[in-house]
Amino acid sequence: MKRIKWWKDLVAFGTALGITAASMPLCAVHAETPSSEEMVDSYCRIIVNAVNDARVENGLPEVAILPEISGYAKTRAEEIVESFSHTRPDGRGWSTVMKDDGFFYNTAAENIAAGNYSPVATFEQWMNSEGHYKNIMKSDITHIAISYVYDPSSMYQHYWSMLVIGVYDTNAKPLVFDDQYLPGRSMGDVDGNLDVNVSDASKILLYSAEMSSSSTAVRSDEFLKAADVNEDGMINAIDASIVQAYAAVVGAIPDADFADIKDYIW
Repeated sequence: MKRIKWWKDLVAFGTALGITAASMPLCAVHAETPSSEEMVDSYCRIIVNAVNDARVENGLPEVAILPEISGYAKTRAEEIVESFSHTRPDGRGWSTVMKDDGFFYNTAAENIAAGNYSPVATFEQWMNSEGHYKNIMKSDITHIAISYVYDPSSMYQHYWSMLVIGVYDTNAKPLVFDDQYLPGRSMGDVDGNLDVNVSDASKILLYSAEMSSSSTAVRSDEFLKAADVNEDGMINAIDASIVQAYAAVVGAIPDADFADIKDYIW
């Protein structure tokens, strides 16, 4: 992990140019702004790298970019152009951007910033704010998403949002995703509590019903992979019945392993 000096050098360079960190929001800094999605993505990755450098420097595990929440971060960046607040324009709390989609997490926090085009200076804004610093250094977060919006007609012009979350972390221990799927998690464990039971079956049935009625039900990739227990590419009542059957087996044989017996229950 040798990125720390790199971003600190960038901060020093930015300071020499008059790009300084202060309480949020800053007055707008007029400079070249990201002109493409690729550039915005690179700016956001600079902040993610800086976050991980700071976490490692403080003895904390790195966080990973989670595509599933990138859209939520983008929505929030767009919303704070209208209302620079952790309250959404419709008056509800910021976390409803995820809850409305049924996205499951066990901990989450939001950082927002405005007024600076520079990702390095924006990161410094957050690091120099006690509340935002605490969010970056939360020990139980595992994933992150950053988004940026430029609106030259608005008050601050440059707007940044950061969402950090902990997913399926029932034991309060940070976990690392492999291809966005929790290693060692049992098939059928859709709620991520490390147990396969009738509650999981109910959640699979609910998702199936939502899909049947609207085809717009949204769940994380982890949910979808765990829910397709017979691995036929569909999530429906068959998967729920398999989970129910497994739960009955576990009631009689507490040490039963789903992977070992699944071939016998459908």
